Amino acid sequence: IQVLKTTAYNDEYVCYEFSSDANYLFGEMAMLDEGLRSASIRTTSPCVVGVIQAEDFQNFCEKDLQAGYKLMWYLSRKVCGYLRKDNEDLVTLFQALLEEIERE
Repeated sequence: IQVLKTTAYNDEYVCYEFSSDANYLFGEMAMLDEGLRSASIRTTSPCVVGVIQAEDFQNFCEKDLQAGYKLMWYLSRKVCGYLRKDNEDLVTLFQALLEEIERE
């Protein structure tokens, strides 16, 4: 399973690759904030895909508060992990930019 992003020049690149022997969750950020998807997914081998619409997820969380709480807790921790990783990447990118500028 490949996670794909597109550059400002409309070039597609693989930013992460998952093994095919586990279960993964995609699209949770767009489901939670109703925003645009930030990446695309491409499978490199046969797989089974399930889809949960945002409205169905919200209805489920409202009907079963305990399960909804647990799911939201899981998703918030996952999104926090993305933010931490992005912050680390920004620091690395900024440091590389500074080093390149200093070389000139």
